[in-house]
Amino acid sequence: MALNNPSGRAYTLKTIRLMEMRYVNPSYVLVGITGLALVDRSGRDFTTPWVITSIVVFLVVTAIGGAVYAPLLRRQIMLAEENYPDSAEYRRLDLRGNIIGLAIVALVVFQPALWKYPSVAILSGAKYLVTKMQIIAAQGQILHRSSE
Repeated sequence: MALNNPSGRAYTLKTIRLMEMRYVNPSYVLVGITGLALVDRSGRDFTTPWVITSIVVFLVVTAIGGAVYAPLLRRQIMLAEENYPDSAEYRRLDLRGNIIGLAIVALVVFQPALWKYPSVAILSGAKYLVTKMQIIAAQGQILHRSSE
């Protein structure tokens, strides 16, 4: 619905940002603390490969969210508010945001196998991402054609 309604799009993006600021970002802290506490209480060693991998993936996902996705979302909101939601820059940012989201999902979903079978997990994740990117690109082309 927000896709074809520029004012709705700006409102939707602002709502997403508000939800991230109020719920998602504090959850990162809570999940990190809880995860570390669970590993500690379980008596497992923090040098276990899957624990190290989990911590690294968590930190990478958090860094991507803060350093890449947040500024991208701010720029999308700015373009939507300035009535440029159909510009090439907005579509580029939208595609980049979708790719970042898929990359984060792939990191989280395939992370447990990374320490045991890295090549299988990476290839499966890459295939999944390529398929999803093709779907998103096709949807973008369809939406672009319908807006002309």
